[in-house]
Amino acid sequence: MKSFYCYLLLLCAGAISLKADPYPANLNELAVERSKTIVALDFVVERELDRQEGYAYGLVVDDAGTIVVLENMIPTWVPVDKLKNFIGYTLPMNDEKYPIEYLGQDYSSGWHLLSFKGGLPKEFVPITRFDRAVAGMGDPL
Repeated sequence: MKSFYCYLLLLCAGAISLKADPYPANLNELAVERSKTIVALDFVVERELDRQEGYAYGLVVDDAGTIVVLENMIPTWVPVDKLKNFIGYTLPMNDEKYPIEYLGQDYSSGWHLLSFKGGLPKEFVPITRFDRAVAGMGDPL
């Protein structure tokens, strides 16, 4: 749950810098629109004696359906072949499941990379589709 609030905070902070209009008419609509860039993830870690369910949140970064997940969201102490059954959901969680493939980890940043099997579903939008504003010296935020 703590991770969800971290992502929500990042979403709100990013929404300010990604919107070309510095004073949006309806901040609620802006947040709902940007929430389509977040994927709720379920996965399984196969251990020696049992299976452990894991939950994480990722950000869709491009039109190919690439998802970036922070380092601490997926355990790095287990071999990659023990990470199984990645499934994505929209926010708020719905009943439709989107199969996801684990691509690996970027060791310079620690971020995990995943991708939708079969391309980006229409329910998700990459964060790169939104306009962004550049704050200049003295501009109100």
